[in-house]
Amino acid sequence: ADLQSEMLLTSANSINIARLLPQMIYYVTSWAALTADNPYRKITFVVPSGNFGNITAGMMASELGLPNVQFIASTNANDVVPVFLDGKLFTPRPSVATISNAMDVGNPSNFDRLLAMFGGNEAALRGYLKGDRVTDERTREVIREVYTASGYLVDPHTATGVEVWNRMKDAARYQASFGVVLATAHPAKFIEVMQQEVPDAVTIPDRLEAVRERELLSVEIGANASEMRALL
Repeated sequence: ADLQSEMLLTSANSINIARLLPQMIYYVTSWAALTADNPYRKITFVVPSGNFGNITAGMMASELGLPNVQFIASTNANDVVPVFLDGKLFTPRPSVATISNAMDVGNPSNFDRLLAMFGGNEAALRGYLKGDRVTDERTREVIREVYTASGYLVDPHTATGVEVWNRMKDAARYQASFGVVLATAHPAKFIEVMQQEVPDAVTIPDRLEAVRERELLSVEIGANASEMRALL
């Protein structure tokens, strides 16, 4: 507490509510565009999820009044939330490495927020939110399939969302719904994977290329609070 009062520290990831508040704009903007000609259109948002901040933001927007929307979470092998949604206990575990690496979270901190939105009622959360997981092998296939079919480049995160929507869209609860898969990362962030699956298809943006050419600055410290405090 004393260090916090001296330095005004905060988290940069989605533990910080300040990450979630502006993310609600994605959902409101999409909804506004898709209901301009049909105010009663039902929309299902499919969100590639790791720490579950983005999808929590969407569900917060729904709680604040965004109408006729549903949510599906896609994950990689780090599927503790889909396992929970399948009816089992929420059981955090160490993360495993995948090609959709920003989704490699074995204990999503926003799960507590999701559960709190339903007053701690696990059955109610399971009834509202759905989810599924996608293997690395299938993720690679989806990247190739989408590019072959449409010329569109989906990164490994977004590919999980595309796959899960295609699996679930024919279910009764989604048949009258317009599916929106959130593209949560730029393909250039995963240039090695993209080069393997769709060689030479990805152009690295100038701003990102400029960063890649700069010197990498890092400071290694031990895994203890005293060294972190001293560095700060």
